[in-house]
Amino acid sequence: MKFENFWSDETLALSSSSDFDIQYFLPPAALTPFINLFYIFRSDSHLIRDVQPASAGHVMFFLAGQGEARFIDGIIQPSQKISLIGPSTSAMQYIVKGPFQCIGFTFNPAGYSAMTGHKAIKGLNKLLDATRVMGETFGDAFAPILALNANKQDPQRDAKMIDELSGFLAGKFKPIKPTPASAIAMLFSALDDKLDIDLKEFYATLPVAPRQMQRFCNDYLGSPPKYLIRKFRAVRAAMLLSDPNCTQDTRDHVQNHFYDQSHMIREISLFSGRTPKYLTNDTPPLLKMWFDSAKQTSLSGIYAKTATLAKPIKD
Repeated sequence: MKFENFWSDETLALSSSSDFDIQYFLPPAALTPFINLFYIFRSDSHLIRDVQPASAGHVMFFLAGQGEARFIDGIIQPSQKISLIGPSTSAMQYIVKGPFQCIGFTFNPAGYSAMTGHKAIKGLNKLLDATRVMGETFGDAFAPILALNANKQDPQRDAKMIDELSGFLAGKFKPIKPTPASAIAMLFSALDDKLDIDLKEFYATLPVAPRQMQRFCNDYLGSPPKYLIRKFRAVRAAMLLSDPNCTQDTRDHVQNHFYDQSHMIREISLFSGRTPKYLTNDTPPLLKMWFDSAKQTSLSGIYAKTATLAKPIKD
């Protein structure tokens, strides 16, 4: 299925909240180091168009419908039956022809490499067939989930779908090694509750060399520390500005972390896919889901949970 006409139509508006229904669920405790949220998305619309903020990646089981994603390099990639979307360096545009139904989950920063066993930088800004990366047996969950989804009369079908997928994923993640886990935890500890940190000062606190830290971040998070700081600053700034209770003092605080207003607009647009002006309106449910997915009480705590010996990441 081709989407050229839709991509070239600059007048085509983003989908509104009336075009779809989305539910999201917290993962069981055993999966929380790797998965942030499960979600179930349904739409009877013939077309869904939206922008996903930069993320740590996610997996989507396409139960109905198909689509395409466009990444920052301009490359357009088609959806797969089970789509594995790697970490992204910017907001990702997507179009789906409906009716559309899917179940999926968003990764915590550790999740992509822990599930695939591959370096995160190799999945950067890519949409792949999950069964080709993980093996054909990764598709074994598809048929049971599809059958559960077809039973529209069951009031527990969503909960059963989440339970089925959670059970299937149990044991599929391999914790990262203690040294990179500890170093990355230090990065997120420095970023917790902050919009920015001084990278040189941070490197001075590390028990590993800056070059080694850069390799850890590329391997497990898909980008070097400098870019990750920039990415998290923009996404968190967008989260703050989209809060309906955001005060003028908070807005001023956010802007102080950028060179000027135009710099803030460019950065938030690049990483969230929306301008700050747009974020002052009611936050659409899809955008809210991705922002909720990015929220963590302590990102450093994720890595504390994964600091266990594991197999090396594959080249």
